[in-house]
This record gives sequence, C-alpha cells and structure tokens, in this order.
Amino acid sequence: MSLRQTILFIIALAPGILAGCGKEDPKPVGSAPTQPPVVVESIVRIEKVSDASGAVLIVPKEAVFSKGPLTGVYVVGAGGRISERWIATGHASNGSLVVISGLYEGEMVVGRYSPELREGMVVE
Repeated sequence: MSLRQTILFIIALAPGILAGCGKEDPKPVGSAPTQPPVVVESIVRIEKVSDASGAVLIVPKEAVFSKGPLTGVYVVGAGGRISERWIATGHASNGSLVVISGLYEGEMVVGRYSPELREGMVVE
C-alpha cells in the first residue's frame, strides 16, 4: 500500500473511530453527586461584641470542634455548602468563645457541631 493510500485509509476510518467518543453528558468540573441538604439545628452569624478587651468576635462553644491540635468550625458558604475553617480561640464568655483569628464579622457558621457533617455538604 502506498503512502497516499495509507493516508486516505486513515482519513476514511477516523470518523468511525471517533464516533464513539464524547457520548456521555459532560459534567462540570468539581461536580459531585447531588445529595439532599442536611438539616442542622442552627446557623449563626459571627458578630462583634464588646468585652473588657474591646470589640471581639464570638462563636458558640457548641459550634467549635477539634481535630488533633486544630480547632475549627463549619462555615456556611454560597448555596449552603459548608467548609471547614481552622480558627484560633481565646477565652470563654457566656457560652461563647472569643475568636482570635480565622473568622470575619458577618460570616455564617453551623451553630452546633455534629460529627456527621463533612466538608462540601449542603445544609439548611
């Protein structure tokens, strides 16, 4: 078979070979199987309050969890999707902890930690 015939043969077969490609519906990058939202007891807004040291951010003690030496909360983001956020806390005051770093005023967090919660879940 000559070079020209070989090239024509490949060109003739290419549509048949490629016909099976791309038959699946494309999925958006980072998409996960859809799961129903998880109902949580409360979602609370991080607020500034005044104490002896001035204006500080507070978070409910029940919202805070530990993984080894790390302390965190679940921040509720767009669409109710939660993400772990590692924070530094200070002293306790009236059932809350002072947040030294890791959260901003106005952010929303899951009000009571549950071990069933996982990064990326949707809550309501």
